[in-house]
Amino acid sequence: VSSFNANPSISNMEDVIKSLNNDTTASSGFYAETFSAKLSESLDKQQQLKAEIDQTVVTTTFPGGSTSDEFEMITRIMQTREARGSNRDIFFAEDGGYDTHSEVDASLLTNFARINGVLSAFVEELEVLGLWESTVVVQFSEFARTLDPNSNDGSDHAWGGQHFMFGGAVDGGKVHGKYPTDFQQGDADKLVLSRGRMIPTTPWDAMWKGTVEWFGIDPNSQPDKDGNTEMDIVLPMHRNFEGLPSEADLFTTATSPPTKSPAPTGPQTPTMSPTVSAGPTTQVVEIIIPMTKANVIEFYNIQDSYVYAVRDLRMETIVEHVCRKTISRWEIQRSTTCANPTSGLGSSTYIALSGAFMSSTDTNEFTIDIERVLPCDPADETLATVNMQLQHPDGTCYTHVHPQHLNVYDFTSWPALHPGGAYNIEKWAEDPNFGEGWNIDFPCAPNGSGQCGHPMARWIQGLNDLDYIARLGEDVNFSDLPLGLRTKAVSNFFGVGSDQLLIQGTPIITQSKSMGGLFD
Repeated sequence: VSSFNANPSISNMEDVIKSLNNDTTASSGFYAETFSAKLSESLDKQQQLKAEIDQTVVTTTFPGGSTSDEFEMITRIMQTREARGSNRDIFFAEDGGYDTHSEVDASLLTNFARINGVLSAFVEELEVLGLWESTVVVQFSEFARTLDPNSNDGSDHAWGGQHFMFGGAVDGGKVHGKYPTDFQQGDADKLVLSRGRMIPTTPWDAMWKGTVEWFGIDPNSQPDKDGNTEMDIVLPMHRNFEGLPSEADLFTTATSPPTKSPAPTGPQTPTMSPTVSAGPTTQVVEIIIPMTKANVIEFYNIQDSYVYAVRDLRMETIVEHVCRKTISRWEIQRSTTCANPTSGLGSSTYIALSGAFMSSTDTNEFTIDIERVLPCDPADETLATVNMQLQHPDGTCYTHVHPQHLNVYDFTSWPALHPGGAYNIEKWAEDPNFGEGWNIDFPCAPNGSGQCGHPMARWIQGLNDLDYIARLGEDVNFSDLPLGLRTKAVSNFFGVGSDQLLIQGTPIITQSKSMGGLFD
């Protein structure tokens, strides 16, 4: 216990715990007896493991951080395998930050550099320990990303992706599965959906069958009394697929690893796909949901989900100036006279902006995104003109707004996290005195109260707990909704019964809900 809590509230905490869970009376129940025995056993084993780990040595310098700490601890636990009486170990490590609904390029550069440093140190330490030849690292995730970007320079949820595995005995440098010949929708193989979402051609089981054979599972074992072989028990779906890579396909030698502990492990990064396989028995269609104000409100009416478009986000620094950004967002008010039009702009700035508005192909009714750097007059790049407003000759008022202005997010997790209480998030859907049911205003309060006490840093921090859906006015595919909104109730409301699954344009590809699908 001391290794978990170096400063317990009483000095003899462990003795007290064991005393409370000591021999009990004859009237004690079986579950109480079992709990007490297992608790004492786990405390003893924890102390033994801690003592063994304290004796281990890591000679490689790991780069630091939570994922790095996990992999370094794995190398220490591997060194205790003889004391634990283990000749096979399985470890799980996780690396997050891949749900990149915005700024995907910058995020991946950072993430790849981090995980590359971690894995390089991990491999180096295993080579020092003599365990690299008996270790395989398998990376996996539950879904992939769209190949086409969204309006935030990000990617959204998709299906088909790729996994990787490596190890001292892995026969590497190969791609297993069907590589796409075309990434445009309507391809000859019918594998590409809208927004660059790929239909998988290789099942989840493909990377595991050969791996578990290498790990010691006999693919030709005698069936048990229920008719199941070892492979049936470990990988029950393998019978549904032909030609899954075997141990000989994945490893340099078709023999099980030595008794030094192999350690399948790997980061879980939300960048790969759930398996969709040709099989039983469902007609496939697609649901496209227009993210109108009315439909945003319906998520609360359907299932009490707090879905809002965010308004009133502030821009406070010169780096957010339209003349410095590769993408700028403008709110559109047609046939409207601007309330506070920006005056005194140089002719080059005005011509650049006017030309960008006129040539834009963005058809959103609420906002347009200008996706290029504009050749502004340098004199116009001031903090005073960050929030500029322009009256166009066609009668449209354009207001430069925060790049996430009128983005729609699932705020359902926020009531439990909000320091000011759940009501201040829930009221936007439930109280008609606040907003219109489809919006949330941050950081300012409505009705002219002028209460703008929240700094924008609160918004940036809170984004980690939000799931991006779409820009207000855009269409979103049901399969791209956050997990909490991909429900039968939502699919039924927006036009498809719960017995139908959702793939666009490929009626020959089907999926059984019992195999794991969109209604997770």
